[in-house]
Amino acid sequence: MLLAMRCSGESAYELARRLLLRSLLVLKQGTRSSGFWITPHKVAKINKVSGRAIGRFIHMLLSELEKEGLVQGMNTGSRRYSKKYYVKLDNVDKCIEYLRRTKYL
Repeated sequence: MLLAMRCSGESAYELARRLLLRSLLVLKQGTRSSGFWITPHKVAKINKVSGRAIGRFIHMLLSELEKEGLVQGMNTGSRRYSKKYYVKLDNVDKCIEYLRRTKYL
């Protein structure tokens, strides 16, 4: 199912970036508080894809956003990819702009 979502010539990073963009827009529309938590699993669930297949790439993109100061990360366990990120509604548009501007290999 995940391979069917990829466009021809699209890398896994580009697919993860597209899925994360879509998830940010969906969560922004459905949020009434000052922000929301996002995880690679939630991104996969919103887009109806396998979290195991694309979760690592989504985690890498979210950690890039954390380095830019656009989201706040919080460890949820001892595993490498067990982290959730808090996105303030004020920063959602900045995150979308950063993801659209940034190109990955």
